[in-house]
Amino acid sequence: MTLTQSAAYEDLRTRYGGSDPTLPSFLRPYYVKYNSVSKSKDLGETDILVADLSGVIGTEAGSSTLFFRVSLPRNVELSVRKRSLNASTDRFISVGILDGDRRPVQLNNQGYGFLNDVHNTDADESEPGLPAGTYYITVSSNQWQSIPYAITVFVGRYALLAGLAGGTFAASGRLPLIKIQGPTSTTALPVGTLLNPNVIKEGDGKAGGSALPTLTLTIMRGSAVGQMLPSGRLMMNWRLNGAATGSCTPEATLTSTQSSGGYGY
Repeated sequence: MTLTQSAAYEDLRTRYGGSDPTLPSFLRPYYVKYNSVSKSKDLGETDILVADLSGVIGTEAGSSTLFFRVSLPRNVELSVRKRSLNASTDRFISVGILDGDRRPVQLNNQGYGFLNDVHNTDADESEPGLPAGTYYITVSSNQWQSIPYAITVFVGRYALLAGLAGGTFAASGRLPLIKIQGPTSTTALPVGTLLNPNVIKEGDGKAGGSALPTLTLTIMRGSAVGQMLPSGRLMMNWRLNGAATGSCTPEATLTSTQSSGGYGY
């Protein structure tokens, strides 16, 4: 532990015994977590996140403002919302977002951060979404007493798909020059995957592909024969009468040998 008090203070404190409560408070600020930008809780670098955070805040608890850090790898939505815990104390809690330069970011009614619209550009910068970079989520209280807080931090936004995804598949096959009589049928179970836009690096346009299914048809000729010599041993037991029966489950393996020419003719 790094001491933040002077040597004289520590010498005076230790004269009263070895007891030192580790409960964070304004009397013991070195035990308080996330009370500054440099000590902010790191939520990592992500473009999709739902984090529920809770605890106590207030001057009595050691800090009137707590900081949580998150890094965005690309332009993505970022929001923070309060969750109701106590109707009498929720009104004393406020939340906000700071950019990498510690400047406040504007929030809309849903808690999403947005930038000011630049009128001489075609894009609407006021739409929810913040550029890539580091941001700090702040939770503040204007009370001296310790009061509980609960917030939820959202990075990105889940999209619910609705409707139908359709496609076409043109299958083809090749039959060699052989004398086949009767119909030849086959089945195929094609499978497709819809990827999240984040996975394909914000790809746009048409996505296509091709498949070349093949079919091998083997004409068997001749006869398959086998031989089996089951055997058994009957023990000599006295006073044995009736019939002696048994069962056997034979197994066989059929192998094929390639003919010497043509298509088997």
